[in-house]
Amino acid sequence: MKGRNLIISVFLGILLIVPFAELASAQPEKSAVPLPPDLKGLPTIAAEPWLQIGESPALFLEGPAFDRAGNLYISSILDGRVLKITPEKKVTTILEQKGLLPNGIAFHKDGRMFVACSNGKLISLNPDGTNLTYIAARYKGKPAIFNDLVFDSKGNLYVTDFIGHVGNPAGGAYRFSADFTKVEPVMEVWC
Repeated sequence: MKGRNLIISVFLGILLIVPFAELASAQPEKSAVPLPPDLKGLPTIAAEPWLQIGESPALFLEGPAFDRAGNLYISSILDGRVLKITPEKKVTTILEQKGLLPNGIAFHKDGRMFVACSNGKLISLNPDGTNLTYIAARYKGKPAIFNDLVFDSKGNLYVTDFIGHVGNPAGGAYRFSADFTKVEPVMEVWC
């Protein structure tokens, strides 16, 4: 989750900083957000799209994760797909299941991909989409709606349970044992 938060923070930072920096360099005296004099001469870089996946309203991308070969994997929650994007920008659908609602993605040290699904499923599969396996372990029925996931150095898997809302916090974070047979709560209720 920390890596995902870092990616999101960097992306948002670029979205926020670049337009202001461009305004400052284009019209230093008429900038909507005045920069301190010592920052006005800084070089700017305009953000450009890296890759357009599609324009479908069913395309809601989540769960970015890289494998050891540098391929980027993302989930398209609403249309039930997991996509692989090579460094050369070739996009391949490696898994497609209507109603699966794939969300977060993480790679195990053995190379398997784990996908947290908002329909309550936790799955593992090979990076080419083969050997799909459902992980059945739960703690008192939870997690119910998987969202984000990450592995620790010992192979334990941590997942968040995306249930409840601000007025009724009911989700939490759970740890799956390295053999995926046991689940225990780390935090049972969001604060």
